[in-house]
Amino acid sequence: MTDQTSKPNGSTYPFISKAQIAERIETDADFARQCILIIQDRHQRRLAGTAHGPRCGWMSSHASLGPRLAGLVAANEARPEDFKKAITLVARYTKQLAAHFRAEQLQQNPSLAAVADRFGVLPQGFASGAAVSGTTETVATAGSAAPVAPVVPDPPPAESDRTAAYTTDQLVERVIGLLEDNDGLRTEEIAQSLGVSTKELLDPIQVLVLEGRIARRGKARGVRNYLK
Repeated sequence: MTDQTSKPNGSTYPFISKAQIAERIETDADFARQCILIIQDRHQRRLAGTAHGPRCGWMSSHASLGPRLAGLVAANEARPEDFKKAITLVARYTKQLAAHFRAEQLQQNPSLAAVADRFGVLPQGFASGAAVSGTTETVATAGSAAPVAPVVPDPPPAESDRTAAYTTDQLVERVIGLLEDNDGLRTEEIAQSLGVSTKELLDPIQVLVLEGRIARRGKARGVRNYLK
């Protein structure tokens, strides 16, 4: 996935989003095939112990159907009805696919790491600067896995520094970028992930609601923010 490697301006989300992936799966058969094989590869690597996490590969409810359909697709033996089933299935894995393509872009263009970090979507274990001590982890793409040094998070900035750090427009885009991969977060969780205060998010959240880009569901402190 190399069509989004242009240099970002720091406030623009540079990675392919879950919504964009879902749209391309429905309209681009070659891309849909690529996504099916990516999820199958992640599934196989998890089973082999080279990739970790319950959200790596097919869900348990798809552990039989997913590999079977992926096998037909890989062998170019999928009937139209099989391919349609596979497309419907893989469309439920846009979060994994977004993480895969983001990691792929970061490996191809490490300078994007700073932007990913600002949006709160830097993969665990990825560092674009000098190596740091600690146990290495893996940022994996289909068919390959490269060890990288773990990130040592910066200390949170002082309240006075945070207030002046971002404009409302920048925070709007950062919130969207975070929700692309972590939909349904509470405002407090968004603030914590972005390193800002909940007060600083009042205007950005209001802008996103008024523009119809997010919906807020729940009551009192249980209100969560969802992309529309």
